[in-house]
Amino acid sequence: MLAQDYDPYADAHLLRAADLRRRAEAERRADAARAARRERRLSDEAEGRVRRLRDRFVHAA
Repeated sequence: MLAQDYDPYADAHLLRAADLRRRAEAERRADAARAARRERRLSDEAEGRVRRLRDRFVHAA
């Protein structure tokens, strides 16, 4: 590499880009985990409602 071709900011740009990619990936994983927890909670709540209704009306049958 010639000295005149060297970009002193290239390393900083590459490090910044890698950092941004890592942060975006961590945020994506956190969002996916949050969505999975929400889905599980909603499923558990729905299952509880079904169970309560079934228990309430099982005696009427």
